[in-house]
Amino acid sequence: MAQKLSRRSLLAGAGTVLGSTIVSLPGVASFERPANAKKPKNIIFCVSDGMSIGVPSMADQFMEMSHGQSGIWLEAARRQDVVKGRMDTRSLNSIVTDSAAAATAWGSGSLVMNGAICTLPGIELTPLYDVLGRAGMMRGLVTTATATHATPSGFASAVTSRSAQPEIAKQYRERGVEFVMGGGHENFSGAIRADKVDQYELYEKAGYKVAKTKAEMKATAGAKKFLGIFNTGQMPYTVDYNNNKEISDRVPTLSEMSTFAIEHLSKGAKGFVLQIEGGRIDHGAHANEFAALMFDQLEFEKAVKVALDFAEKDGETLVIVTTDHGNANPGITSNSDYGDDNGLMMLHGMKASYDAMDAQLKALKSAKDVQDLMLEKLSLKFTINQAEWVLNAYGKSSHMLELGNGNYASPTSMLAMAIGAHNGIGFTSDGHTSDWVEVLSFGPGSELFAGPIRNHTVFDKMLSLKDIKFSNPKMTLEEAKKAAEKLALVTEQDDVHWL
Repeated sequence: MAQKLSRRSLLAGAGTVLGSTIVSLPGVASFERPANAKKPKNIIFCVSDGMSIGVPSMADQFMEMSHGQSGIWLEAARRQDVVKGRMDTRSLNSIVTDSAAAATAWGSGSLVMNGAICTLPGIELTPLYDVLGRAGMMRGLVTTATATHATPSGFASAVTSRSAQPEIAKQYRERGVEFVMGGGHENFSGAIRADKVDQYELYEKAGYKVAKTKAEMKATAGAKKFLGIFNTGQMPYTVDYNNNKEISDRVPTLSEMSTFAIEHLSKGAKGFVLQIEGGRIDHGAHANEFAALMFDQLEFEKAVKVALDFAEKDGETLVIVTTDHGNANPGITSNSDYGDDNGLMMLHGMKASYDAMDAQLKALKSAKDVQDLMLEKLSLKFTINQAEWVLNAYGKSSHMLELGNGNYASPTSMLAMAIGAHNGIGFTSDGHTSDWVEVLSFGPGSELFAGPIRNHTVFDKMLSLKDIKFSNPKMTLEEAKKAAEKLALVTEQDDVHWL
């Protein structure tokens, strides 16, 4: 079995980057490019977490119908200078991945069990950001999830379980990741962490400027290291940001965070790598929640435009836009007729997420309560039957669970079915899917992401663009299961990560 690689061995064995010199790091190279191919100075990796292909399709259709312009994702896909590809999304132990294993595939080049971050049983893998940091690149993570969530941490940490978010918060600092932005106050605050260690204080001692509000972020100038944690738990959904002044005054949007990060990271002499994640698109899909899903996708696409605009002006930046897996496969149907008046335009009347309505939904006492709430928050006139359906979902056991259909067992999925009777939006489940996903790339090196690719090859492709040769240990599923049994490890399921 391959030998364990630690951070210490990486630091001891790392070579240096001088011009186009190959960096000799522990491991064996698995990818090379022609010597004369143009290479990027910077890499921006944009992830619409949990985005099934129906999501950018509906975003484009909504923008066309509502504003007379294309959605940014589809507009990019139509460009001749943008390379199109398709990527598989499997983990080591399933064709349906979770975000931890998916991010680890990109961030280590190795397939791992669902729930693990850059670890195989008994082996700690070396994350992408450790390798690129040794090559002198600045590194950034920007997300609308907790900053220590599965997708960003797959580039910059190594833990046996994605739930170890307090440890991930510690590792970002120890590994020297220069820019970290998102939610998750509970993982940094000494008043909340179980170990009572205040990570904010330790980050500041390590030279980071720390911000907890949008105003504090905007007041920060010239930061070489920055920690921005703007919410307890996940960042608010965009639909709530758009309709709640307290949130919009306090919390920056994904596009604002991305602009701030690029502005500062681009000052690094040896380039930068930045992951931008629309993390709550996945959460909206899990909840079968149309407004949360769509408004967060539209905001993610604004962040993509920030990245593409910088890359066009800069000329030395590769932008990769993709997702880690599909989720719930939402789409709009004919809803019994094929007229132009479909449910996409109902987005304009939707003013709150299920999160924002949670207390009211749980306090429902009558069908009239349901009707009043749906009219006030979503501008939908529920029939008495639809209201009774929702009341039953939140007050009693799920109809679908009684039928043995676990795909729609949550109250939010039941609510989505009632809303679907109005807007024609349907979901195939409330969980991840095994679909291959779209990859768009622009700039030097984009040719590597054309056609069908495997998710774990992204690691090698990105390193090859920086003339770095490095390979992490790998296992077959059988080897991993035997190693896990020997170590008495339990693989983590991905059923509550989005809550």
